[in-house]
Amino acid sequence: MNFTVRKLKFGDEIASESEIAVLKGGSGINIAVNKFDTYYFLGNHQCLNDYLKFFPDGFFNIYCHNIKKEEHALESDFFVFGVNTHFSIDLRDKEINCQIHDYHGDHLSFRKTASKEKTDIYRFFKDERRIPFNFYSEMLAELLLKA
Repeated sequence: MNFTVRKLKFGDEIASESEIAVLKGGSGINIAVNKFDTYYFLGNHQCLNDYLKFFPDGFFNIYCHNIKKEEHALESDFFVFGVNTHFSIDLRDKEINCQIHDYHGDHLSFRKTASKEKTDIYRFFKDERRIPFNFYSEMLAELLLKA
């Protein structure tokens, strides 16, 4: 398979621009990597369990699958931190809604923590302790649109 690599710029928490490397093959993005995080975008015929056999369920590995694009919204199932979630992103305001599925540990929540000039920042919380990982609404929407 032929791949191309390019950089995608996105706003971050200090109102500057960060970059994420995007590996694109076929019709969309397959993998995106920045300093700490790796996003895997699974196609319609790819199975999450197959990926988890080969790539560790690491803290900073995010698996996106069942991606659906509508006129004003994006939806995707995410497997992150060992938890199954479903994200909906409104493309008009980049608001992210997250539903957490099949989680039986400490209380887990997802919410917006900041609005910056170029993006909104979302985080997971476990019993009100912040999990040190940011979801940037503009970046996430752009990646899903190109997946």
